[in-house]
Amino acid sequence: TDLDGDGRLDLAVANADSDSVSVLLNTTVPGSGVMTYAAATNFAAGNSPRAVTAADFDGDGRPDLAVANADGNSVSVLLNTTEPGSGVVTYAAAADFATGSSPRALTAADVDGDGRVDLAVANAVGDSVSVLLNTTAPGAIVAAFADAGDVAAGNGAVAVAAADVDGDGRPDLAVANGNGVAVLLNRPAVLDVSQGTGTLENDDANLTPDPFQFVDQAGVERDTDITSAPVTITGITAAVRIEVSGGRYSVGCTGSFRTSSSTITDGKTVCVRHTSSNSFGSATDTLLTVGGVSDTFTSTTEPDDTTPDAFKFTDVNNVLLNSAQVSNSVAIRGTRGTAPISVVGGEYSVGCTAAFTSAAGAIASGATVCVRHTSSAIHGTATHTTLTVGGVSDIFTSTTPAEQDYSKTGALAPLDALLLLLAAFGGARRRRTKKIRSRGCPCERIP
Repeated sequence: TDLDGDGRLDLAVANADSDSVSVLLNTTVPGSGVMTYAAATNFAAGNSPRAVTAADFDGDGRPDLAVANADGNSVSVLLNTTEPGSGVVTYAAAADFATGSSPRALTAADVDGDGRVDLAVANAVGDSVSVLLNTTAPGAIVAAFADAGDVAAGNGAVAVAAADVDGDGRPDLAVANGNGVAVLLNRPAVLDVSQGTGTLENDDANLTPDPFQFVDQAGVERDTDITSAPVTITGITAAVRIEVSGGRYSVGCTGSFRTSSSTITDGKTVCVRHTSSNSFGSATDTLLTVGGVSDTFTSTTEPDDTTPDAFKFTDVNNVLLNSAQVSNSVAIRGTRGTAPISVVGGEYSVGCTAAFTSAAGAIASGATVCVRHTSSAIHGTATHTTLTVGGVSDIFTSTTPAEQDYSKTGALAPLDALLLLLAAFGGARRRRTKKIRSRGCPCERIP
């Protein structure tokens, strides 16, 4: 391909070990009989490039490059920015697009007939061809392609070519695989341009798997990654498309999960993963579709447990009349989340601070709580405060001292003793006054 527009065919080489593509401009003098090339100019590509093709992806008349990255499961597109006649080739930084597993070859063709050159990539491990429809706008400085649509192409797809095999004016694909050659006819009925997922069908393959079913999980922790048990895909004779909604999936149930579509072959296992709900007793769904057959994996978080373990207040006796009484603190345990709390006959304080309330509220597991009331103004009387947390209750009781029965002890009651004291004081006063008057004093002397 003439990469610099000087009329001579140049070379582009994929370098697997250096993750780059080398461009060698042709400097051969016409009629010299000796072929010469300028020193290679290297441009960064993806991980382990194995194949390269040239096509005008942005419609500016200059051949761009597309590189299949075997270990990166991607294709890198480098737009040509070479100035005509400059003698120096330049490319914009690579834009990478996901493909199937281990792409080893690629070709360029207008698969969907929109006038833009698309890509078809052979995936050796994925046993498929990834079709990437070109969405690059004219004059764009960065290439754009829709998400790859993967098509089953037989075991070990290692090469791909585009040509109109059936004479309908549309480019079909021929794929070399471990069993021979798979021919994929381009059918508009299954080429979903609006969704950007090119799809070609292999008439000889069974592409509908047997039904599969995930085992749902209940009582899982909240806001946690939940992974399904593996299911095995059976009943297909070639790779089929696999896609997910509401989560991620992993072919082979490895630690690598993805959201973009790819392909899966017969006998492979697959797991799905999603993040559980942050709410108690809530379900999260992930829908996996393989070759048109679907099942949903559901995880449900643990139910909200608002019933705490039993708690116990320590009652108090012989308290002062009409005085504030605060209970010991109790810890609320055994709930998940928060539990309702209410009080009758007093107030409570979460955290046992100075702030008490009689209004119903909520309390978290592990928090402490105290209750408070005013003791009775009557001797020998109990005052009760009932605290209820999540349906579990206990009563804090304070009791004032009983009034003493002095008739049984032989001692004077406090009031009788006071009256006797006042009487004695009055008698002494009268005697002192009489004595003073007997001495001729006309007045009464009060000490």
